[in-house]
Amino acid sequence: MTGTYLAPERPVTLTNCDREPIHIPATVQAHGALLVVDAKGTIVQASANTAAFFGAEAQAVLGSAVRDLLADPDAAQLDVALTDAADGAWDAYNPLAVATRTGRRCNLIGHRISGDKQRPGRTVLEFEPAEDASWYSNPQPVQRAMAALDRAATVEALQDAVVAEVRRLTGFDRVMLYRFDPEWNGTVVAEAAGEGLGRFLHLRFPATDIPAQARALYLRNRLRLIPTVEGDAVPLVPAEDPATGVRLDQSACVLRSVSPIHLQYLQNMGVAASMSISVVNEGQLWGLIACHHYAPRYVPYRLRAAADLLGQVFAMQLAIKRQQQATAATSEARRTLARLVEDLVAADRLAPVLSGSTPGVSPLLDLVEADGAAVWLEDDLQRVGDAPDDEATYAILAWLAERSDPLDPGVLDGEKVVQTDRLGEVLPDDLAGVVGGTAGLLAVPVAADWSSALLWFRRPVTQTVTWGGEQKPTTQEADGTLTLHPRASFTAWQERVEGRAVAWSGAEVEIARELRRALVRVVLQRADELARVNADLTRSNAELDAFTYIASHDLKEPLRGITNYAQFLIEDYADELGEDGQAKLLTITRLGQRLDSFIDSLLNYSRVGRLDFERVPVDLEAAVAEARELLVARLTERGGTVATSSTLPTVTGDPGRIVELLTNLISNGLKYNTAPVPHIEVGVLPPEAYTDAQAERVPAEHVLLYVRDNGIGIRERHVESIFGIFRRLHGRDRYGGGTGAGLTIVRKIAERHGGVVWVESTFGEGSTFYVTLPAR
Repeated sequence: MTGTYLAPERPVTLTNCDREPIHIPATVQAHGALLVVDAKGTIVQASANTAAFFGAEAQAVLGSAVRDLLADPDAAQLDVALTDAADGAWDAYNPLAVATRTGRRCNLIGHRISGDKQRPGRTVLEFEPAEDASWYSNPQPVQRAMAALDRAATVEALQDAVVAEVRRLTGFDRVMLYRFDPEWNGTVVAEAAGEGLGRFLHLRFPATDIPAQARALYLRNRLRLIPTVEGDAVPLVPAEDPATGVRLDQSACVLRSVSPIHLQYLQNMGVAASMSISVVNEGQLWGLIACHHYAPRYVPYRLRAAADLLGQVFAMQLAIKRQQQATAATSEARRTLARLVEDLVAADRLAPVLSGSTPGVSPLLDLVEADGAAVWLEDDLQRVGDAPDDEATYAILAWLAERSDPLDPGVLDGEKVVQTDRLGEVLPDDLAGVVGGTAGLLAVPVAADWSSALLWFRRPVTQTVTWGGEQKPTTQEADGTLTLHPRASFTAWQERVEGRAVAWSGAEVEIARELRRALVRVVLQRADELARVNADLTRSNAELDAFTYIASHDLKEPLRGITNYAQFLIEDYADELGEDGQAKLLTITRLGQRLDSFIDSLLNYSRVGRLDFERVPVDLEAAVAEARELLVARLTERGGTVATSSTLPTVTGDPGRIVELLTNLISNGLKYNTAPVPHIEVGVLPPEAYTDAQAERVPAEHVLLYVRDNGIGIRERHVESIFGIFRRLHGRDRYGGGTGAGLTIVRKIAERHGGVVWVESTFGEGSTFYVTLPAR
């Protein structure tokens, strides 16, 4: 297959398919026209179909001002957009509704290509037919689609919802959700299709169907429309930029023409038009929402934008739901891990604790589902379950130590986690036979040189993979080159895969990493510090649990009776008691209510310490806004303000607890404040601004949040004691009263996030509270 993408003398082969320069075809799809203009608005390149849009051939418009091709009011709009484009502001204008001098209505989509010393900057203007505006004047279809995604309770339900709603919104005959695996093979995990159409659901397609450079473009340009697979691509005139002699980078172009081999691929499927929406998760291409139609179909820009927005919302909700499901799946493993860490801290030798005292039973196999495991710690090898023998295990450890990089390219915090489901294929030939019936290996080093490590093993299982048609067929040429052709068949067929284990899940890998971190702490610090911390936590939790019971069952009920009976006496025997007696009863009532507030504060403190915390991305901007909303009445009453000093980042933690932390700190800044206008500033201090003392306090991979006020300040001798429970520096009724538990709760929330809190204050001028929170 040849064309503008590969020269005629260079057929698409197995070695050059993934190097086809699809981002610089120098051609566009025929339903639109493209102009390239310089900084002065002069046209330097034009697609060969300009006559259909502007009434003049491409050669004739070269060198002219682009504004001269548009009607007068729209030419003025374009002048403004071109001026702003130098600052990258095109997104604010796309699409720009314009009319050409010939009276043709178009949507203009622009983007800027920045220049450098070698190449001047260029603005790319793409003209598409104007759409009927009636569909987007009614927001209900998009609102309904968003609501459908919001109702989805599981990942599977969310996947089904997005394909159904994209099909409903765009009218394509078939919409599929196509998910990539780590090797870039794709599987259709959800599908919505019209009556009478076959199904691709659960079919798998090889990575060669979407080569690397195509995936790169899907990541850069999230939406791709091919309104028809018929017709010839329209060339650019000239093909290269006259100032540089290089082809235009069309990566961001909506009209970029289609690789001939991809067009043939679609035609072999019977598809006449297609659209794809990239699903991006944490900067990585997770999959595609693929839309197929069996007749030509043009989708207007605004409708494409709505579908793109739906894809982005799906990607965000998918990430949240996957995290929720992963958290639920690992909660029991984390409880097991917590118990195991306690045992390790108290143990004299670590390996026997990990391997377990009962044959075939080990905490390692409770944490990660495997057939066997091995522990290599302190020159002590312990094996459990169906693990390779000592000789094979030592050989695997030696091989791991010799490797310069892990099998898994993802390295987290320097942890060279090795995971494979095909150990026999990655081991050297002389070792492959030694491991026998082991196919899966998950290994984490406790020491960087693998002188101590944890290993899990899985037996091979026979797996059946259902493919959507045969791999792309090839023919061997006379010179031995394998020429690649688009697949003509998409009939499902099954492949039996031997010698591989069930792949390790992300949750299993993460729990192995967590165990590794725990072990490193134990090995480095041993039992001394961790035993003390663990004893303190155990004692504190026991005391809090005991007090929670007493407060709930032994204090609150009689206290309620005391205050109620005091109130009854006031109401029923006021005359007999006299003013003095009534005053004493009112004092009892007031003290009872105060004691009730103390008990509630203790219960809240206990709850913060004992509840499971979420570990999800938390937008600090949104958290500050929510805290401000909760305090709006108090802010209005005091005439106070809450502002952020800069753009706040996203952190990892429990959203509700972080809002509670911010609410307590902002509330204190208002309460202990005599300024005419109380002002609270919330920000994050960049690492380069840390003092030496601050840098020592901030844990690794934490951000330093601060809440600064212009209040009364705190004397130096009190900056530590204020975090003690029920600790107030002023009379009980001054500055609005209170129990003095707020800062204690702030400290507990910070500690539950693995962080710390402290205050820096100047008496009479204000205070700054610092809190460290885990970075995203």
